[in-house]
Amino acid sequence: MMALTRIVVSSVIALVMAGCASTGVTTTAPITYAVPTTEQLAAASSVVVVAVAPAGSVSLGTVDAYACQYAMYDPQPTNELAVVLLRIEATKIGATSITSVKTSQSNVDLARNCLTTIHATGLAMR
Repeated sequence: MMALTRIVVSSVIALVMAGCASTGVTTTAPITYAVPTTEQLAAASSVVVVAVAPAGSVSLGTVDAYACQYAMYDPQPTNELAVVLLRIEATKIGATSITSVKTSQSNVDLARNCLTTIHATGLAMR
């Protein structure tokens, strides 16, 4: 009976340890927070955030960006980072400016696998 108990306990411990082991495969969001590349920052510097759309500009539509804290040890996202990411997204559609910029914070964003998220949105203009 004692041997059977040891086998069962050992099996349970092995299963628990196997469940905690990492497979090395990321199935959702990356573990580290998003850091814009030098090229992205350079491109984003050409997009300005303005209070009022420049005269004669054309609306390209709404752009969105999310600054996310994926893990406890990642830094808290900031409004500034969210706006930089928003400017990067605007460059992808050829915008030269963004107006009506708004940011909002949410905690535990399960859709993005984030502990804390700052969502930035604005109207891209050219």
